[in-house]
Amino acid sequence: MAESGAARAILLHPSALAPESGRLLLGDPGGLPSVPPRPATWAMAAGVGLRPAAGDRVVRVMRLLYRAQRRAVQRRLRQERSQAVLRVGLIGLGGIAKAHLKGLAIMEAEGVARCVAATDLVEALRTKHQQEWKIPKVYDHHTKLLADPDVDAVAVILGHHLHAPLVIDSLNAGKPTFVEKPMAISLDECDAMIEAEQKSGKILQVGFTGRFHPACRKAREILDTNELGPVIHAVSTMSKPFNYKSRRYQDRTRAIGGGMWLGNGVHVVDWLTHCIGSKAVSVKAKLGTHMHYMHGDDTGTAFIQYANGLAGMAVAIGTKRGVEKTMVEAHCVDGQINYSVRGSLEIGQDGKWRPVEHDGKDGFAEQYRHFAQAIRMNLRPQTSSWYGRHIMEILFAAEASSVTGREVQLTGAHEPW
Repeated sequence: MAESGAARAILLHPSALAPESGRLLLGDPGGLPSVPPRPATWAMAAGVGLRPAAGDRVVRVMRLLYRAQRRAVQRRLRQERSQAVLRVGLIGLGGIAKAHLKGLAIMEAEGVARCVAATDLVEALRTKHQQEWKIPKVYDHHTKLLADPDVDAVAVILGHHLHAPLVIDSLNAGKPTFVEKPMAISLDECDAMIEAEQKSGKILQVGFTGRFHPACRKAREILDTNELGPVIHAVSTMSKPFNYKSRRYQDRTRAIGGGMWLGNGVHVVDWLTHCIGSKAVSVKAKLGTHMHYMHGDDTGTAFIQYANGLAGMAVAIGTKRGVEKTMVEAHCVDGQINYSVRGSLEIGQDGKWRPVEHDGKDGFAEQYRHFAQAIRMNLRPQTSSWYGRHIMEILFAAEASSVTGREVQLTGAHEPW
């Protein structure tokens, strides 16, 4: 009779009912408290005919039942997690595909996301990547991938001029979509993509990978603690060999999204905006083609003013014989912080620099982690379509300023993104 009462008691306890109702405790992966409640907390046991002499046996039974229930909840959670792995299809298997596939391989090992299909018009690329990365399915056209019920979400990672039509097709097919930077090559295309996102009810995330690299994430974490006080000025720089001879035509032609400013200045402006933490209100810039013979720029410098009253500089240079540098340098009220996007991080205070460690995690993998979380939780991602559009508006304003020699005012600077 005592054991029966104990069973009734544990089934009536709120912590036992929570897993049955599906409302699991977020702080604990098992869905139950990590330590069984003490016998005194089982007040309901007193009213179900338990004798004091049977107390020890009752406690043992309650703990056994508790542990059995905990194991059952943990098994169920493991099953749910295995089913919750985001199945991603890649559209495009060009140069950047390797970084995406590596990131997805890391996420697959963690049970977050994996590549289940890919498509490219070039058969050699399909064969090469399928063999190297063990991609289960490859298609010769993106419409076939979009029709695959085993694909939960899509990443569009090919030429800039193709982003808009393929993203729109993906969203119209009901797939949450990731698109590589730059979002598109005109604001009209950005608006069409946002319209498709709103109609589909699926999220669109833009691939600003830099902010997911470990030094950027750690820097943002430090800035958010206010350890250095508010940011008062920042300079964001990318200088890298343009590698003209190996560049494809779409990377050298502005009409289809090429040139250093759209291709890599987009990163620089994102890093700067991410550091300052506000929308831009105006841009004064100068772009040019000085080191390479092509229909796109190889140098760009922009002075950007932000709605919070701060200003910053964005510099993007595709060098001919120079050395790579990707750096954000920020001055704060109580010190400085410098971080190389793919490397080190240091804080300067009182005349001295001190290095800061970061977790070293792969930026592409963390980007897909964020994408999967946004889909699962139905949240707008950090690098949302509206944020992506704002970054493109800054880039296009810089181009216009370079032609006219005038400062360009931006629209909607005080509206939320």
